[in-house]
Amino acid sequence: LELLKKGTLPPRIKVTFPEGLNRWEMATRISAAGLGDPEDFLEQVEQQELEGRLFPDTYWFRRDVKLEDVVQTLHRRFVEVLNDVLDETDSHGLYGPGSKERRELITLASLIEKEGTSDDDRRKISRVFHNRMKTGMKLQSDPTCIYHQTLYQRAPHPSNCKDRKSRYSTYIIPGLPPTPIANMGRS
Repeated sequence: LELLKKGTLPPRIKVTFPEGLNRWEMATRISAAGLGDPEDFLEQVEQQELEGRLFPDTYWFRRDVKLEDVVQTLHRRFVEVLNDVLDETDSHGLYGPGSKERRELITLASLIEKEGTSDDDRRKISRVFHNRMKTGMKLQSDPTCIYHQTLYQRAPHPSNCKDRKSRYSTYIIPGLPPTPIANMGRS
């Protein structure tokens, strides 16, 4: 009876990644949960180009889990959810694995995630971005201005958005930034 009450699974660590976190914010949560070194996490994410491809959710990990298993669990879950969404919308043909279209879809979704706070917001923001891309207008998305290891905790400011050295500021660059800027949820 005591085993049934206590359970027999090894102790686990619970960690929650809310929607919209970038790799640096996720590294902080990984470290705080005792799941690994934040620099090692960032190195894996950068080497595998996983920004935008780690699914935000609540996870339970064994205390002895390896950091690479944590990273792969988050990525595997992202792939599962993305495939579910593509199945629901019958869009697999448009966004094949490794395609330019899939990369652009994920990057655009990351911008929408950072800009919106509700599903209704996200629909409107998506429509604005699509209209701007059709007309060749710059996206002018504030969160892209602070996508940088030293800026991500700040509020967007015109000085960041007009930085000509930034590869991410959509006030400067035309179209989408070179990579996603956050990890988006299902919606």
